[in-house]
Amino acid sequence: MSGVVAAFERQFEVKDTPDLRRVLGLKRRPSDRLSEAEVRGLSEYLRLPGSTATLRPAQALSLVEASEQGGLVGALRVGGGKTLLAYLLLSVLKAKRPLLLLPHALLAATSRAFALLAEDWQRPPDATQIMSYERLSSRTGLQDLRSLAPDLVVADECHSIANPRSARTRRLGYYLEQSGAAFCGLSGTILNRPLAHLALVCGWALGEGSPLPLERDVVDAWGAAVDHRPVGMRAQPGRLADFLSPTDGATPADLRRALGRWVRDTPGVVSTSSADGCDATIVGSIWCPQLPREVEGALARLEATGLLPNGDVCMTPADTWRHARELCLGFHYHWETRPPPGWLEARYRWGSLVRRVLEQEQQGLDSEGDVARAVEGGAIPGQPVLERWRAARGQFQPKTVPAWLTGEVLRQVRDHLRGRPPTLVWVAHRAVGVELAKVLGVPYFGMEGRCGDLELEDFEGTCVASISSNGTGRNLQKWSRNLVLSPPSGVRPWEQLIGRTHRSLQAADEVFVEVLAAHTSVRQTLRRVAAEAAASQQFEGEPSKFLLSGLAGALTHTPTKGTRT
Repeated sequence: MSGVVAAFERQFEVKDTPDLRRVLGLKRRPSDRLSEAEVRGLSEYLRLPGSTATLRPAQALSLVEASEQGGLVGALRVGGGKTLLAYLLLSVLKAKRPLLLLPHALLAATSRAFALLAEDWQRPPDATQIMSYERLSSRTGLQDLRSLAPDLVVADECHSIANPRSARTRRLGYYLEQSGAAFCGLSGTILNRPLAHLALVCGWALGEGSPLPLERDVVDAWGAAVDHRPVGMRAQPGRLADFLSPTDGATPADLRRALGRWVRDTPGVVSTSSADGCDATIVGSIWCPQLPREVEGALARLEATGLLPNGDVCMTPADTWRHARELCLGFHYHWETRPPPGWLEARYRWGSLVRRVLEQEQQGLDSEGDVARAVEGGAIPGQPVLERWRAARGQFQPKTVPAWLTGEVLRQVRDHLRGRPPTLVWVAHRAVGVELAKVLGVPYFGMEGRCGDLELEDFEGTCVASISSNGTGRNLQKWSRNLVLSPPSGVRPWEQLIGRTHRSLQAADEVFVEVLAAHTSVRQTLRRVAAEAAASQQFEGEPSKFLLSGLAGALTHTPTKGTRT
């Protein structure tokens, strides 16, 4: 096998291309781009009479660069002031029909924030529209975007539309290419995306001024040399060595650092340093409650046979990991009733066809519905597969329900928090959020950060929060303690989650991040996140919040377990 790996790495290396020469010919931005006086002057120009509000240096630089380059990649770290920047970009770029794109969960919070910003800063044009990424993902998403006809798109949390394979990303790309609209993308975690994701956003924003390739095959070749991946899947740097300085080494880490430095120093790309964020220390720790015997038995059975307590089979490693994470909390999701014979096979065959078509990335074929219409019209073969799935589909409507083995783990969470200062308890599963809120006697903030009439950002005290609904875009610096019951499996959601409380205006000296990691599968996931964070840190040139937390080091110690009951 080692010979095969060596052959792969000799065969695949980054070649010289016109795209590479274009990138190497781009101008560099001087380090002293804006003086303090210029930042003050721009603040005075943009704020309303009587206001004393001021811009941060990175915000001012972003506005100037966006105006000069016609677009922006704003890699402002979590807590770096992206909401004000988005507001002012809509105002200063002289667009007639600007559009703000953002996650649906942030619509209400952003509207409130914009109302407050309007008290200090020049307002965006009256024609400004707001659209969610979820609406862009719907069947009419591209049609809706075309009907709004924006000449400027400002995408907040733009990592949400960076995956080239997603329908929303393709639709936005079609629109930008056909309309020529300007694009500004803002995100605290865009620089630690795979290179293909970052290259897409840079291309939309800066065109020929992008510091990364515009050709898809060239992007893939660079990614094979730069992205974090197993050694046997890594291409040799080849001509990427042109980005190395005389003092750089030649390791993959050196290459990531050099290319990251090049991207960050390109006009139109503005990134913030750790000095622009939060001075509080991040303190990470691992908590291992004693798993009840029924949970330990279920986990052992799952690992050995792939079977869940109700007899269902996990067909993929991803399914096994997902259910192991559930079982650690004392439950698992399953279908309420079993599907009729043939239903699973029909669904599998249709799903396989859809995946094959979408992987070809043809314009107009961005979703399952698009593929179905193409098959019906004869543009794509597969009519028998579609007809079989449609005949079977109506026979069964999957309904996922939680099956609880025990509530003991949640009771241990209650005992663990007793007497502690206000804590944000982060969960990935609605079933856990609802049950734990009952056990603790506190609110559970799910969709849109709400619990009835309560909103998370207006609440004080210990509470339970959904990671998917609140783990990005929220200003939660009133809390300084986090307990994560279902750890995310990637570095980007971790950076976002920690950044909810470790951000500017955090008054505490320390932000605590405690993680429930009672099973080996969870600890293995955290080790993979640590490796991914190390690679991302090399490219970004700034410390990772996950690594600053010390969670990677905490995994090397044997945590104290609770008491079995």
